[in-house]
Amino acid sequence: ISNRHPVYSWGIGNEFLYLYENTGLKDCNIAGLIDINPYKQANLTVGGITINNPAILNNVNKDSLLLISAIAYKKAILTNLDSINFNGQIVDL
Repeated sequence: ISNRHPVYSWGIGNEFLYLYENTGLKDCNIAGLIDINPYKQANLTVGGITINNPAILNNVNKDSLLLISAIAYKKAILTNLDSINFNGQIVDL
């Protein structure tokens, strides 16, 4: 929380919402929320933050942190991150 590095989260579902409300995640420097569900992208926000597609991760800096909260899709997410040469830190549950 105190270092204010940009935090992205991929998978805006129950797991993410639990972490957001109960771990201090909402006090972090949330730079982006990611989910491939077009309905979530078009209609939902969390704490006023819109939900984006994975393209938001193109060209993020190396100080960025990505939280993977969509555990069931971890392998596909990691493959996607490799394809865009994501160079930040990755944290998964």
